[in-house]
Amino acid sequence: MAALSALVIAVIIRFAGDSTERLFPSLMLLAVGAAAFLWWRASAAERFPLPEMLVLICVLYGVVGSLLSTSVFVLGASLGPADRERGLYLLVLFAAAVVAGARFSVSPRSTAQQEVTSIRRAAAVAATGLVVSEGISVLDLGLGAVETIPKILLWGGVAALWWRRIELGERSAGRIAMVFVASEFVAGLAEGLLYAGAGSAITVLAVHVYLRRRAPVLVLMLALAGALVLNSAKTTYRQDVGGTANVAEGGAVQAVLGYVSVTRQTLGEDLDIVASDSARRFAYSSDLLGYVGARVPDIYSRADMETYRFALTAVIPRPLLPGKGRADFANDYGHRYGLLNYNDYVTAANIPAPTEAYINAGLGGMIGVGLLLGSGLANLAARLGRSLLHRSVAGGVLAVFATRATESDASVYLPYLLVSPFIVWLVVRLLVSEREHGASVAAR
Repeated sequence: MAALSALVIAVIIRFAGDSTERLFPSLMLLAVGAAAFLWWRASAAERFPLPEMLVLICVLYGVVGSLLSTSVFVLGASLGPADRERGLYLLVLFAAAVVAGARFSVSPRSTAQQEVTSIRRAAAVAATGLVVSEGISVLDLGLGAVETIPKILLWGGVAALWWRRIELGERSAGRIAMVFVASEFVAGLAEGLLYAGAGSAITVLAVHVYLRRRAPVLVLMLALAGALVLNSAKTTYRQDVGGTANVAEGGAVQAVLGYVSVTRQTLGEDLDIVASDSARRFAYSSDLLGYVGARVPDIYSRADMETYRFALTAVIPRPLLPGKGRADFANDYGHRYGLLNYNDYVTAANIPAPTEAYINAGLGGMIGVGLLLGSGLANLAARLGRSLLHRSVAGGVLAVFATRATESDASVYLPYLLVSPFIVWLVVRLLVSEREHGASVAAR
């Protein structure tokens, strides 16, 4: 681990050495991430690392973006000379606030109960979730929040399989889990939305960190390299097919083959340019934060808490609340803050959690939201079930929603943290095949 950490630092110095304004905040962000996991391992390892996973994603996005991206734009707006540095420092403050907030939590429940699931049950639950989810997507049923339920089934089954891989040492369970990870990823690739296919991968990562008590740094670096390669073709591919809505018109297989073809063509271009354009997406969260930090409220007025009001009803199915708002404020905010061209009514200017807090309440509000988010995630994680299986499944599912709030619309994903534990409880009931009190599952 020490050798890998040294390698990461060496890479940072290598790529940011010619730009000292990126070097120091990148190292600070890395230090915050390391501190989060060291503290968790030392004093709160019984708790699922929900706030630490959020910080980990913030660190990965911030560091990779700062190292490789040379873009001077965030969407359609120009970045000022100090905006990227400012954004990184603000991201450091937000991540540090999450880490500090996580210290204010109750003691986690003891694992007095031991629950076991079979490979067959876990695979059946995951397969059901995957098939139903893709069926809803193909039929374009427009069910809103209800569409998340089959995703939770998929992620819950994958978490249970990875639990068996780690706790019981069953390699076959791990291989089956990887099949579902690959299947969801390919489905996301077919839609031209890489993050949409990363849920199972994030679930496996979170469960692995929880049960192994460490982050797989080498695997993360390889995954980031793969993400950079695939991201390099996303913009070109969407332009070729005429937008995201047209991506899968020729069928999923054709869409995936088309994406792979464009990726191969892109890699034949200047690699420095390709890497920079791909990393621009990783830098989006910190660049956007630096952009609004320099312009709100001096140039643009503060937001009116619209996204937070939407969050109060986000998870209520529309049939039960027909008059609730729609999550279409991303394009409006893009125009309001000068991020989009005047005639662009398609692009969504995603508002991640730190940016959302800043445009609503300034620096103090951003730090306050970080503290509340860290404490809230830690307290939620401390109450997840009375068995390792239940904690692994619930934590793995909730980690998807928590981490997506760092790069997409926070008010869309964070509310699921409040209702998902109830759905996950039902999923665990489907998964559990045996239950004991006070016994060691590993010994069985």
